[in-house]
Amino acid sequence: MNTFKCPVCGGSFELFEEGANIYLYQCMDCSLASSVGYTEKEALEEAEKLISQFPPIMKVEVGDRIIVDKESKKIQGVDVNKGIIWTGVLEYIIPSEVDKWPWDLENRKLHDENV
Repeated sequence: MNTFKCPVCGGSFELFEEGANIYLYQCMDCSLASSVGYTEKEALEEAEKLISQFPPIMKVEVGDRIIVDKESKKIQGVDVNKGIIWTGVLEYIIPSEVDKWPWDLENRKLHDENV
């Protein structure tokens, strides 16, 4: 079963079965939910579609790695309201400066492993 981080509150976004062949992903904390799917795979696709609608800064968390100017940086903090990603004590960037987000790096790693 896949779990995601909720882009609204950071809670766990998990699969629920709402009845016979009715599935959806819902946040355990704030109740944000995807559209229903009639299979677990359809529910997963609906969850990914919902999460993709949020800006990248709402989908990262402390500890994630990003690429900025060909350099890997570890996220130290995120201020969504100000649009700032902290990568050091006095070092921050704005989302437009990010070359690759954590999910881009994960997709590349998965691609490299399957080649």
